[in-house]
Amino acid sequence: MTPHLTEVQLYDLLSATPGPVSTPARTHLAACTRCREEFTAIEQSLSQFRLAAIDFSVLHTPPRPAVASTVHRSFFALPKLLWASGLASAVAVAALTLSTVHKPVPLPPHVAVVTTTQPVSDEALLQDIDSDLSTSVPPSLQPLDTTPASSEQTATPTSN
Repeated sequence: MTPHLTEVQLYDLLSATPGPVSTPARTHLAACTRCREEFTAIEQSLSQFRLAAIDFSVLHTPPRPAVASTVHRSFFALPKLLWASGLASAVAVAALTLSTVHKPVPLPPHVAVVTTTQPVSDEALLQDIDSDLSTSVPPSLQPLDTTPASSEQTATPTSN
């Protein structure tokens, strides 16, 4: 007596990519009526399940709203020429507004540009920096200086 096909072998025959045992299993399926009946029953069951799932999904799929899509399309259905002319007029208005708002400010006539015709030597520049650094209080802050040395200079002697 020949052994019959197992469920795994029958499902391999039903799958889209059959395994390596499919060739001997197919020859057995063609010869054995019991295995062929079982294979046909499984195949019909899967087919009925597939059809039931499709019918269920068709019945329970919500309808798409047709009104919402047409409302938004009517706004964008304007001709391209109308959009282009609107954009061009907006750019023109912006350009005119900016040209009238922005006016160049003339320099006052009393401002003069100082130019030196003689180059200053490095020694003179270094000496100027040394004298600036050696002063304890900058000339612009001397009226605010409250050190004792500066207060003695400004104080008047009292005679008794």
